[in-house]
Amino acid sequence: MKVLTGLDHANGDKLIKELAQQGFFDDLPEAVRNGFTDQVLKALPFLRNKLGGHGQGAAVVNIPPVYGDLAIQIAAAFHNFLISKHLERSTPPPPEPLR
Repeated sequence: MKVLTGLDHANGDKLIKELAQQGFFDDLPEAVRNGFTDQVLKALPFLRNKLGGHGQGAAVVNIPPVYGDLAIQIAAAFHNFLISKHLERSTPPPPEPLR
């Protein structure tokens, strides 16, 4: 998301908002765009922030590895989705002339 938005030092919330501002989700009905960004795209930052990305404090909480696996799978799905959206929005290069 940092590459697509050009924001090097932004958190997930700011990056998602910037993608929305840039029109990445304009192909969705306007009535569901906020829900998509808040409920779907913020799932990965939620897992990271709530399950240890910022430390757990004094009491260690053991999180089953399956939640880490879920985070990796969500990240991969988001990666594929955002690359597809970027390519969809990019102008294809003109074809090379035949020789």
